[in-house]
Amino acid sequence: MMDVFFLFILISCAPLSIIYFPVLGFISITPYRIAFLLTSVFIIIKCIVVRNIRISRLLLLSFLSIFTSYTIGYVRHDPLFEHDALFIYLQVAIFFSSIFIVTLLIERSEKKFSFAINYLIISACIICILGWIDFFFRFLFNINIWSKISQYHISQAYLECPRISSTFFDVNLFAYYLFMPFSIIIFSFLTNSEDYILKNKKLNILSLMLLSVSILSTISRSGILCSILIIFLMIITKRKFPRKKLINFSISLGIILMSMIILIKYINMNTGIDYLNIFSDRITKAEYLQHDDSRILRMKSGIIALKSNLFFGVGLGNLSYFLPHDIRKPEIITAHSLYLDILSSVGLIGASCFFSFIYYLTRRLYKLIKSFPNGLGIPLIYSLLAILLTQLIYSNFFHPALAIEIGIMVSYAKLMSKTELKYMKSDFKSYKYMRIS
Repeated sequence: MMDVFFLFILISCAPLSIIYFPVLGFISITPYRIAFLLTSVFIIIKCIVVRNIRISRLLLLSFLSIFTSYTIGYVRHDPLFEHDALFIYLQVAIFFSSIFIVTLLIERSEKKFSFAINYLIISACIICILGWIDFFFRFLFNINIWSKISQYHISQAYLECPRISSTFFDVNLFAYYLFMPFSIIIFSFLTNSEDYILKNKKLNILSLMLLSVSILSTISRSGILCSILIIFLMIITKRKFPRKKLINFSISLGIILMSMIILIKYINMNTGIDYLNIFSDRITKAEYLQHDDSRILRMKSGIIALKSNLFFGVGLGNLSYFLPHDIRKPEIITAHSLYLDILSSVGLIGASCFFSFIYYLTRRLYKLIKSFPNGLGIPLIYSLLAILLTQLIYSNFFHPALAIEIGIMVSYAKLMSKTELKYMKSDFKSYKYMRIS
């Protein structure tokens, strides 16, 4: 029962990244960090009291190796901006520790896993509703309800062009967070399997509409394109989807698009904001050249930093040394690409630990698709691939909300691997019995 309670608070607090209380400069207290510390204490006490808790050696070894590589990157540095290295290190430590904690809470129980999946979908829908409440307050009353707790929402020109970011600092990250629940609900439409999914069909339809409209309303290029990619991969997956399901799914998508067009026309008539032109401007070459020059320069700086120390990296927080002086600022601590950040900071040796973990998880999910074609392996691996694809041009992977989702993926891989092993043992026993008889 306590495991479910801590899962509840972790999933609830993970998206609340705009709520923070500064303590010492860049160090701040957030709702998730409080939930993380409480859950960590609970896990430690449980490990001491209940001695039969089994910790995955491979998972633990992966996390320890990643921590070691980043620790070396942290202690071996002389950063231009002193707080950068510690900030990145804390982000990575909390991220992978969260994956480990979620896995410990879920891996041995299908009921807990089912709760985590269902509540993740419910939580995502609640976050979307909060985003829409904020949107309509800005649209109707020109009031930003998050402005009291987040300076980020004031600094961005959201009042001129409302983009739904809800309780996230980053609009794009909000779209990435919705990939997993979006994929799971689509999978429930295209298959007859209802394992771990919300049982109410009407609720599933409403959830799909809410998540789809919210992703579109972020006007996130990578978020929208990867969502389309997820749908495309779902449809072309080598399995026979019922024709009725495909028809119902197509009708649902048509209703969603028509609703969006009506909403866009209404906003355009009353405010003069044309979302269609705004989105088209975001993907044109002129907009790309005007606003994304610094992104290209940061990526080039990451490559230069990697070349300067190929095997061990330049250390955390040292990317600023390789940035041009005109864009060198304390808040610019990434090369605008997750993979360039990891490679330039900890080198090929350190990065191999991270990529080994991602490879192991992807490989396990792919194998489980063959063993359990009606399971959640398909939506989980597609949402993981979509997130990893976005990180080619962004570096916002180490966030608690994504850590919860990765933890659920790892839990599914471990839980279903045990189920697969049981089936293999039962089949072997039956085969042995047949040979004897």
